[in-house]
Amino acid sequence: MKKSEHKNKKRPSSSIPSSLALLRPRLDRMLAAEELPLQDSQAVLASLEAAGQGIKPGDFLAVLLKAFTTAASFPNWLNEPVSSWLVQSAERGNALAGLIKRGSLPPAEDRLAREWAAQAGILVPEAGSEPVHPFYKAWTVTGEWQGVVIILWHTDRSRRQVGGMSFLYDFNPPWEGAVKGVISFPEDRLERAEQRLMDHWRERGLPLKPIAAHAAKTEVFKRLLDNQAQHIRLPADLINAHDEFFAYIYNLPDEADTPVFSPQDFLDLCQLEKQSEAIVQFEQTIGHRVRMPDRKEIIVRDMD
Repeated sequence: MKKSEHKNKKRPSSSIPSSLALLRPRLDRMLAAEELPLQDSQAVLASLEAAGQGIKPGDFLAVLLKAFTTAASFPNWLNEPVSSWLVQSAERGNALAGLIKRGSLPPAEDRLAREWAAQAGILVPEAGSEPVHPFYKAWTVTGEWQGVVIILWHTDRSRRQVGGMSFLYDFNPPWEGAVKGVISFPEDRLERAEQRLMDHWRERGLPLKPIAAHAAKTEVFKRLLDNQAQHIRLPADLINAHDEFFAYIYNLPDEADTPVFSPQDFLDLCQLEKQSEAIVQFEQTIGHRVRMPDRKEIIVRDMD
């Protein structure tokens, strides 16, 4: 596969605020504080308000649920002030309802989210009901050194428009399977978007192979864990598209071998020092590291 088929474009730096990256440690400290049982509801509400400053409600609540359900000692009385805090903002209530409706929360987080919703009077679908996922289709393309996973999803209620995302990964060092580039597809008419993809890859002699939703999610999660293993930061394009990632990819169905990859894992990968863009720049200007059949590495220029 040619590098130019999925070439990175220069983008603004990642848009995830540092406050979100530091949120989980902050909540963990709050829940572990010895003085927590001595605080009244107003103090807890103030702490939540301060912790959520500058963070989207959906992102905040996803981390909050994770922190509460994994706390070593979780006092149930906290549920009441949290519910009161939720009803103070329609945006927070809608965000909680959205997390529940997606159907992707782990059981413990789903139960707690529903408890908060019930106490706050937020209407949500009954537990066990099947959410209608906007997933449309997914494909994979694998070349000698690189591979791509492409996922499209519906963007309108009539299910005639689609958006999507593709993930480019590389088998050579230093990537070792990690994601090196991401492209977000703008919304387009379903038939036209699919035809463009088919034509693009067919012209290059690399026809798309259809895969199921759970297989696409599994492949993406495995590649992101390769980023983790190689200590390579997520591409800026993926960091900037984190809303779409969690809305349309993170909550795709699992299969038996789908690895565990949490929202906190995503945030941690956004903070790593080794930038994927810097490695790509090295490859474009100096050369690509390639592992030969005898396991020796060479530098190859102009792999395009």
